[in-house]
Amino acid sequence: MQINTIIGILGGTALLMYGVNMVSLNFQIVTSKGVRALVDRFAGGKYKSFFIGFFLTALLQSSGATSVMLVGFTSAALMGLYDAISFIIGVNIGTTIAAQIVAFHIYGFAPLAFFLILLVYLFTFKTRHRVIISIFLGFSLVFFGLYVVSTTAGAAGDEVFSLVKRFSHNYFLLFLIAIVFTALIQSSLVTIGITMILAHSGYLSLTSAIPIVFGANIGTCVVIFFAYVGIRDRRALQVAVSHLLFNVIGVILIFPFLHHFSLLVAAFSHPFAFQIDRQIATAHLLFNVLVAIPFLLFLRPFSQIISFLIPLRRFHYLSLNDALILAPQMALSALHKQIAHLLNITIKVAEESKGTILKEGFNEQELLKGISYVENYVPEVISFSSKMFQKSLSEAESLEITMLVSIANELGHIVQLMKRRLPEMMRNDIYFRSEKSNDIASLHKRILDNFSLVKKAFVENSRHIALTAFDERLSIREFERSLKKKYFQKAYLGEGVDLMFSYLDVLDFYVRLNVLVGHIARILLGQIF
Repeated sequence: MQINTIIGILGGTALLMYGVNMVSLNFQIVTSKGVRALVDRFAGGKYKSFFIGFFLTALLQSSGATSVMLVGFTSAALMGLYDAISFIIGVNIGTTIAAQIVAFHIYGFAPLAFFLILLVYLFTFKTRHRVIISIFLGFSLVFFGLYVVSTTAGAAGDEVFSLVKRFSHNYFLLFLIAIVFTALIQSSLVTIGITMILAHSGYLSLTSAIPIVFGANIGTCVVIFFAYVGIRDRRALQVAVSHLLFNVIGVILIFPFLHHFSLLVAAFSHPFAFQIDRQIATAHLLFNVLVAIPFLLFLRPFSQIISFLIPLRRFHYLSLNDALILAPQMALSALHKQIAHLLNITIKVAEESKGTILKEGFNEQELLKGISYVENYVPEVISFSSKMFQKSLSEAESLEITMLVSIANELGHIVQLMKRRLPEMMRNDIYFRSEKSNDIASLHKRILDNFSLVKKAFVENSRHIALTAFDERLSIREFERSLKKKYFQKAYLGEGVDLMFSYLDVLDFYVRLNVLVGHIARILLGQIF
């Protein structure tokens, strides 16, 4: 193969990849608030989630970018598995829009378009306007890359692409090559665009090109697996496996009938019978639509199978994906979900603490696991928030992040208190009699009820509930003092020094817990950060 041909193909592919990345990155910046509103408004139904996936992918022109965004949604619990699978189906069909545009051969005007848009970009000085123009600049680079590859393929002789022709009837090999190539460049659009050019130049038939389309679909699944490896989140793994199974099952069902599928594509492309690149674009669309229909119809059973194969643990790890930082509003939603999750875990741990104190049935392993979870996760919340502060935020957004970090810190203090005090109580051999045991159980219940009230105030963003919880902490404090007073009045000292100190130690533990829960209520009221 001539060196000029190699340089042309590699250079054109690089322009394609850079253009796709530029469109994706700048579009996410422009629509950061709109994406959050879109997810908040339409997530919660398979057809609505399907529409979001289709719409975002059609605009971003990158299934990889949308898939990484989806990992951020699911790992932060902004979207459940049922909605996520619908979103994936929409993503797959959304990728076909770009291929349809490429098939119109408008890339002949790409060099001129790139030059004109670049001039506008250079003489634009407002940051937001430059970001918007960068989207169009990215589109022009995509088509410029296709123009370079097309020109190179057209100018090269048959001897240059003799290898392509030699393997054009080895459909399974073409399928495997497409998977590897798409996984490496992380863009099915680039793979399909180059396939169209080779087919248009006469090096591939329609039947040879279709396996490459199948391989490109599966190759994009690797992107979402990379995202999973980066954050090690089981929700992300559920999404990655769903995405892979969706495409693999589709290929398994259609590949054995490749020639029949080619005839079906040709029938649907009858007005463009002599335009093979249009037929390839139709094959891409038809494959994804045919696979999408049964999956949408049987979405509930499919999502239940995935949940059974990859169950979530009791203290399931929610991840703050750095990809969300590009969209501050989405990142704030994720932070809210994470803090609510941390509140749930901390309350569960606090519930278990009563068993350690009263020597009732409790799961020590689960208790320590929950403490470790919160203890390890709070620094991640702080680190993620620090990265957000490096972005351009409004004053309200900055205050909101400060509030969330403050709550995370208080939750960290609560589990540190439990980590420090509960093991001592587990190891001692002190057993309280029924009256003291009932008093401790009553105090425990009041604090836990108030803790749950604080969580409700946070989730519902209710100042009234937060104020109720804040006032309740004073009532609990009075109840704790009354228990101490009753203890001394009844001369429990005669029961032994060890028992006395153990009982006072338990009361002191609950005093500290009550104070820390009260701190969270004060934070929600905006009184301390």
